[in-house]
Amino acid sequence: MNFDDNVWFDFVQTGIGMDEVKNIVFNNNILSVVRERTTLETGGHSIDQVGGVLICSLSFPTPCPNMRITNNIVAGSVFSGFHVPGHNCGKSNTAFKDNVAHSVSGGGNGMGAMIYPDKS
Repeated sequence: MNFDDNVWFDFVQTGIGMDEVKNIVFNNNILSVVRERTTLETGGHSIDQVGGVLICSLSFPTPCPNMRITNNIVAGSVFSGFHVPGHNCGKSNTAFKDNVAHSVSGGGNGMGAMIYPDKS
């Protein structure tokens, strides 16, 4: 399935989340304004993922094979622009490239991308 040339604007907590998916091409998209949730009361016993584009990080370590995340922009997100799977050392990665994240907030913790081990 392809997600090409889309614009997403104004979300709370998570902009775009894809879990337990495969064969996804996410290319040339823009995500802008992901704000922090202010109304969740859980007593501190839940995981509430935060970020712009979250690819298979919500269901980690469930594998999500054949993902391509290329040429995207995340602007104005909380915590991170992208949460994406990495690749094995020494192997070329064409699955996540040419993406831009800017204006990421989160106090001292804001970051452009969080890369985690790919279970595929």
